[in-house]
Amino acid sequence: MTLLAHAITAAPPAALSPEGLRGRPLAWSEAAAGLGLWSTDWTPDLKLERPDALEHHRLVERICAAQPCLPVRFGTAFANADAARASLDKRAETLHAALARVSGKSELALTLLWRDQAAVAPRSATGPGRRYMEQRRAELGAREAKRARAESMVERIVTELAIERPLVWHETCTTANVAVSLAVLVPTERALDRKAELGRIENGLAKLVLTLVEFLRQLLERQAVRRMEGGTLSDEEVERMGVALMRLEEKVHEMARTFGIDPTELNLEVGPLGRLV
Repeated sequence: MTLLAHAITAAPPAALSPEGLRGRPLAWSEAAAGLGLWSTDWTPDLKLERPDALEHHRLVERICAAQPCLPVRFGTAFANADAARASLDKRAETLHAALARVSGKSELALTLLWRDQAAVAPRSATGPGRRYMEQRRAELGAREAKRARAESMVERIVTELAIERPLVWHETCTTANVAVSLAVLVPTERALDRKAELGRIENGLAKLVLTLVEFLRQLLERQAVRRMEGGTLSDEEVERMGVALMRLEEKVHEMARTFGIDPTELNLEVGPLGRLV
């Protein structure tokens, strides 16, 4: 049995529901330095999944609402309670200072997940070695593009909420499914208002990301049409490319409807240049 960490607080512990991740026991491990760790009793052979990340953030919010706390990164685990206590005692001075800074504030956590991603389509190539390299190049390019989009999301959140940088913690693209994992500290009396603002920003980000995907889809479509008209594609290549673009269009429209967005609204305004597509 291991401990899956959620948050660090000062002793004594607040009165909390005993239910942790996946309904397993929520444990309190108190160190000699007047600090403690809230964690879930966990079995090492249980694999953490995407819903667990969301539940972890909800647990952290519940703990922070009850007492000042320092969130622990999702997935952090200790072999046992003694190992957790030793870690807290080792960093006691720093942790006490950090807890003093967050006193009177609540943490709001936001996790942005990528929706189903279209398969990366490398350029057509003949030999297996060339196909392998083209595939890797396409995957690396897609990965960097996703990271850049994720960082732009963080900048937009910070700007719109007007949050001081030291009060924001975030990571981007930690897994294939997670775009942004972000936590912000806000005055407790404004926590509900800030949470509502995050919801509005999240919907705005969804439309922005879908708009960019739709722009890239139309760009690929136009390039494919030009190649087809230029006679550089075989009938088989035209069929394969047409099916892929058709499926991508269906997926983009499906995702737009999921967020309550009219697919015809997926466009970019670029100032004097007008609409992009």
